[in-house]
Amino acid sequence: MKKLFLLFVSISLCITLCACASEGKSESSESAVFSVADYPIQVTCPFGWWQKEASNFDLQCESKDSDIIMSIFCYYDIDLSEDMTRQELFESQNQSILDMRENVSLVEEMSESQYEDKDITSVLYSAEYEDGKNYYYMNLVSFNSGDCFAWVLFTGMPSAINESMDTIDNILKSINLTNE
Repeated sequence: MKKLFLLFVSISLCITLCACASEGKSESSESAVFSVADYPIQVTCPFGWWQKEASNFDLQCESKDSDIIMSIFCYYDIDLSEDMTRQELFESQNQSILDMRENVSLVEEMSESQYEDKDITSVLYSAEYEDGKNYYYMNLVSFNSGDCFAWVLFTGMPSAINESMDTIDNILKSINLTNE
């Protein structure tokens, strides 16, 4: 009887501790922060997103369901050719991606959003690649202070991008400069 009582108390204690631990979830367990190698830029994604190790980009991450891919190239102003603006580089980078696609069509015109520390320029295209239709949500994140900026692409099937647009916009808003 004493052993049964001790077992009951032990189980109750474990349940209580587990319940307390789950109530005290920190925000960091609900998000994933990624740093761009060689650049003072960080991006916060929802929990479950993961970084692809082998990539041609400065940073490439996938959503937890692998239905959306985020690809980032970062630049410094000194990387721009003479008389080239950030906007021109953005448009050139977009065209490079779209030139490798078929049946390209504009879904949403270019728009600009301003936040305290950055401006975000966005445009959405639809195109086919390897027999599949995808959306290409291209963004320029231009910081008001500093000489660093980022080109950010979200790719996925149209339904996945449409369903996740709020999440994508939150990710874009989260991109920030770190203290070097």
